Amino acid sequence: MLGAMSPSWKNAPSKFPASANITHQDFTGVMLWYCAFVPLVLLFPPEKLQKPFVFSSAAFGATLIGLLAWAVSNAGGGGPLFKTANTADSTSFSMMLGITSILSSWGAGTLGQSDWVCDANSITTFDLMADN
Repeated sequence: MLGAMSPSWKNAPSKFPASANITHQDFTGVMLWYCAFVPLVLLFPPEKLQKPFVFSSAAFGATLIGLLAWAVSNAGGGGPLFKTANTADSTSFSMMLGITSILSSWGAGTLGQSDWVCDANSITTFDLMADN
């Protein structure tokens, strides 16, 4: 958006060295985003964001399905990904194996979360950095 408002700024040579892997235009954009986004997020308590998150999750899911349909259409079909025959002995067992492996990888962190927050009334930066 900044480049659209000022094409000369967009096409200016970068003030960062090439080894930095970022241009000053990108850096400026990220810093402006942080300056606008962080205070905006801090104004709203997390419990007030449940309904917007439900909407954004539904919109995100619809976007992913739309992108999949568009990509398959432009590629002329799904190719070998959609045409390969199932070689597993049991499809239901393979699905359950995948589900349980994902759940088990998240299980330890989920079960241990209460140990971290059981005594917290509010979380601040100092609480996160304190040695208890």
